[in-house]
Parts: sequence; structure tokens; C-alpha cells
Amino acid sequence: MTAVIAASVPLAAGLYLLVTVSWSLGERLILRRRRGPTAGETPVPVQG
Repeated sequence: MTAVIAASVPLAAGLYLLVTVSWSLGERLILRRRRGPTAGETPVPVQG
């Protein structure tokens, strides 16, 4: 039983890191699209 728990802890930690990093990146992309460029950024022209 201890071996099963010991094996699942790194898996849970990796899954946690994967989810939090992807959530943060997605949130940044969405907020950047809604707010537009910040003071230091040059706007990227949209082609279309």
C-alpha cells in the first residue's frame, strides 16, 4: 500500500504543475487579448 501511495505522489505533483502552468498561460493570453498592449509594448498589426 505504501508503494502505491509513494508512486502516486510524484504523478499528482506533476499533474498539478502541468495544470497550473497551462491555466496561467491561458489566462495571460486571454487577458492580453482583452486589454491590448501595455505601456511598454508595441502593438502587433492584425493581418486580414
